Amino acid sequence: MKGRKHQAGLLNNLIITKTKEEVIMGALIGIVVLVLDIVAIVDAVKSSMDTGKKALWILLVLILPVIGMVLYFLIGKKK
Repeated sequence: MKGRKHQAGLLNNLIITKTKEEVIMGALIGIVVLVLDIVAIVDAVKSSMDTGKKALWILLVLILPVIGMVLYFLIGKKK
């Protein structure tokens, strides 16, 4: 019986709790990334790139949202 209590204590110590502020900040960051991803996708669709390049950029943004969006705005978007 004592072993089970010890195991339960270890499991309780592994549970990570977040404060309300951390949850709100995470949600805000997620919303900003989502909006910027949508902007990148719409911009790619409206661009003069050929269809294959558009599809690749859109896929990259969908598969790797943060990295894809940053790469699109740095090297994919024509000025």
